[in-house]
Amino acid sequence: MLADSTGIKFLGEDEWKTKKHGAERRRQWRKVHLGIDAQTLQIRAIVVTTNEVGDSPVAAELLAQIPNDEAVVSFTGDGAYDTQDVYEACHQRQTTPIIPPRKSAKLRKGLMFAHRNEAVNLRWGYATEPFEGDEF
Repeated sequence: MLADSTGIKFLGEDEWKTKKHGAERRRQWRKVHLGIDAQTLQIRAIVVTTNEVGDSPVAAELLAQIPNDEAVVSFTGDGAYDTQDVYEACHQRQTTPIIPPRKSAKLRKGLMFAHRNEAVNLRWGYATEPFEGDEF
């Protein structure tokens, strides 16, 4: 699954009128979070939120919209998905997270962070060794 979001303006004047006459009222936006099948490029999951909601809080909801009897091989997203909640959702769904760690990323303990820790080690140029007790 490929995951990302985009904003949609649903109230407000067009750009030309606003530039010429000034805004008459506040524009309102909604955020559309999409889960796309990486092989077929079909939209498989969708969540609409206010623009204040980030990407990572809806990742579990996107994964939940795929029936349990269908395998989700991987969950690919940008750095906004590099949160514990997303890794937990991927671990519960037995999905491989493909998410770039943030620049300041540190290693985390736990089996659900195995893929992330490997990416963090590669980023810093270290050999990839699991935490004690982690199994790959």
